[in-house]
Amino acid sequence: MEAAARIVVADGYGALSTKQIARVAGVSVGTLYQYFPHKEAVVEALAERQSRAMIDAFSGALRAVVSEQPEDLEEGVAALVDATLAAMRVRPELTRRLLLEAPRGGGGDFDRAWRQRYTELVRSALWQRRDRLRDGEVELMSYVVVQGAYAIFLDAAAYRPELLQGDALRDELLHLVVRYLSPSPPG
Repeated sequence: MEAAARIVVADGYGALSTKQIARVAGVSVGTLYQYFPHKEAVVEALAERQSRAMIDAFSGALRAVVSEQPEDLEEGVAALVDATLAAMRVRPELTRRLLLEAPRGGGGDFDRAWRQRYTELVRSALWQRRDRLRDGEVELMSYVVVQGAYAIFLDAAAYRPELLQGDALRDELLHLVVRYLSPSPPG
C-alpha cells in the first residue's frame, strides 16, 4: 500500500502498475497478486486507507470539541472547520492525486465514506447545540453545511492546495457557516 501511495504521489496514477508497485515494495509481482488481483484493487484499498486516516483525524479533533462544549456558535463552528482542515491535511498530495486521477466508483470513491461519516459527526455536534442555532431541521442543516463545506474543501484539495495551508480559507468558511447557522437577530 505504501509503495502504491509513493508512486501515486510522486508520478501520478498513470505511472502506477502492478509491476511498478511490486518493484517499489521489494516483492515479486506474484506476491502482489496474492493480495490484489489488479492495479485497481490496490487503488481501492489505498483510497479506503486514506479515507480512514482522514476520518480518524476529523473524528479525533471533533471529539475534543464535543467534550469541551464550546459556549458560542462561532467557537464550535471554528472547531468543526479546524477538524476538517486537520483531515484535509492528511497526505494532501495523495488526496489530490486520488481525486483528480484515480478512477471513480466502487471502493475507489473514497470521498463517499468520508462524507457520510463527516455528516454523521456534524449532525451529532449540531444536535447537541441546537438551542444555539437558528430554527430549522438539524438533519437538513447538517447536510447543507457538510455538502457546501466539503465541496469547497475538495476543490481546494484538488485545484488550490495552497488554501489548505493558511487561515484565509478557514476564516471564509467560518464566516459562511456561522452566518448560515446563526439565529436571525430580533426585529
